[in-house]
Amino acid sequence: LVKFSFDVAAYLERLVRFYGKVRTVEEFRRRVGSEFLERSRFGLVACVPVSECLDENMRTHSAKPRDLGWWRSRANLTVAQADQYLCDMVLSGVLHRKFDTMKLGLDMLPPRSEECTAQFASVGEAWVGDKEVQLSASGGVWPSIASRVAVCIQGGVRSFPHPRAYQSIRDNLVNGLNASFLRVFYVLNLTSDKCSWCDEKDWDPAWGERHVQHQPGDLLAAFSAVGHFASLTVEPSCCWPKLRPDLHYEDCFPRWSGTVQWRGKEQCEADIDQYEVAYGVDFDWVLWTRPDVRWEFPIGDIRSFPSDRVHTTKTTYTELSDIFALVPRRYMPIYASAYRDRSANGSAFTCITREQLARAYNQELCDFPGIAPLCVTCFFGNPGCLVEFHLEKHEVPFEGSIPEEITSRIPREYIVG
Repeated sequence: LVKFSFDVAAYLERLVRFYGKVRTVEEFRRRVGSEFLERSRFGLVACVPVSECLDENMRTHSAKPRDLGWWRSRANLTVAQADQYLCDMVLSGVLHRKFDTMKLGLDMLPPRSEECTAQFASVGEAWVGDKEVQLSASGGVWPSIASRVAVCIQGGVRSFPHPRAYQSIRDNLVNGLNASFLRVFYVLNLTSDKCSWCDEKDWDPAWGERHVQHQPGDLLAAFSAVGHFASLTVEPSCCWPKLRPDLHYEDCFPRWSGTVQWRGKEQCEADIDQYEVAYGVDFDWVLWTRPDVRWEFPIGDIRSFPSDRVHTTKTTYTELSDIFALVPRRYMPIYASAYRDRSANGSAFTCITREQLARAYNQELCDFPGIAPLCVTCFFGNPGCLVEFHLEKHEVPFEGSIPEEITSRIPREYIVG
């Protein structure tokens, strides 16, 4: 979480002058003990006093728009990294429990800025560094040799034609995978009207998004930049997926996004299957992503991902991501069919109703068609909730270890600036 830099020598010299009871640094070392000084070298006692951390926490929170729910959004890294939990619980708890020098540290002189710095680590640098360490620890042997990837860019176009979006997809996703063979399949809806990354400033006051209606020609620059083009399917502006007879969209939560999104994934899986048959290609992976996101740092070599499970984002307080997922090709038909209603032989779609969601919050939804007797638990009710238990029902392993900071949808400067 934090990178520390602590000039121990300069700090000890100042302590000697302040106390005046010892004449040399060596005498001070003998008094406080070498063990304390060794701990101090990591900046864990004097460098980050919890009181200063809490002061910074209150300063950042005073500028945070609490009513919009940004507390879960990592787009605003300054706020997220200085959150109350980190300062009040993690730092104070770890210092006191693990180092047992909190009291002594709080009684000592605070360090000066030239003696001590504490910077929150870059999640992207940490992600890349972890990959390098893991590869080195394995003697240069990758966890997988599967390296042929079908990238599915699927959903509402929104900000995809903006260079900040499609260039990041090219650089950090398509090129970042280092695949031996890669093709890009598009299943897009041109009727979406939100543009998170557009330059113009006539923002929607609630979400900071500009309303845009795109035409097919608007996408040519993005297609050319991303490259590896395989196919394009444009979804119609009508016709929501057909629900089973006893369901109505006004009862669904979210109202339509789950069924519409996963119908698009079914279409993308069908396009990939057709390509494989026509050209004699067998993909190892399908990586799907929404088009309206900015990829903040490289996802990493595709061979670094074990090929026996789905890889995506999931923290302890959220559902599986509905932004992207890296899916082994053999599991893609199961993954893409998550919103098919199995009680109707797969001919219609399903959703979680608001009444069912209320029970899912309390871990009491144990009769959901196609998933029972598993009990569905949702924290927020985004489309990934049903997907998670669909995968569990079909015994598809999944792992939510990819950091959620790898993608951003809301313009960062709009929130922080």
